[in-house]
Amino acid sequence: MVPLEAGAVSIPCKLITCVEGTDYLCPQSGIAIPQGACILNDASMMDACVPHCPTNSCGVDGCGGVCHCQTGSICVGGMCGNGCSGIAGDYCNPARPDAGSPTTCCGVGYQCAADDAGADKCCSITSQAPCTSDNDCCDFPVVGCHVISTDGGMSRACN
Repeated sequence: MVPLEAGAVSIPCKLITCVEGTDYLCPQSGIAIPQGACILNDASMMDACVPHCPTNSCGVDGCGGVCHCQTGSICVGGMCGNGCSGIAGDYCNPARPDAGSPTTCCGVGYQCAADDAGADKCCSITSQAPCTSDNDCCDFPVVGCHVISTDGGMSRACN
């Protein structure tokens, strides 16, 4: 039971309830938080789901909605990009860096370059794509693969 000026109203935690024209959220703390004008009618309830759309992802947002890619970028297998799936260490075709089959070209944030052995492989562009080791970085040894803080927690990137 959460007391409001309109009287005592029962709002199950993690739901939004409309009371006299205002939506109220009851988070785990149990304190009703006004959310603005009601989206639905008085006494209606809806989930207080927060969509989750990580950088460069597309598809389901976890709340029944959809994560979209930026204009000009396509959604392939849940990732926004150029239709290529190559990541650091994958072999690529430098004659067709952003085309060809998804397995012969580098995805967004990666580029096709010759490694020390002369093979053409995708590498992580500085600050644009994940890495697992220093050798994944296109600009290694100038930059290396380091742990960075992101909205979703910690990850590794060339910087």
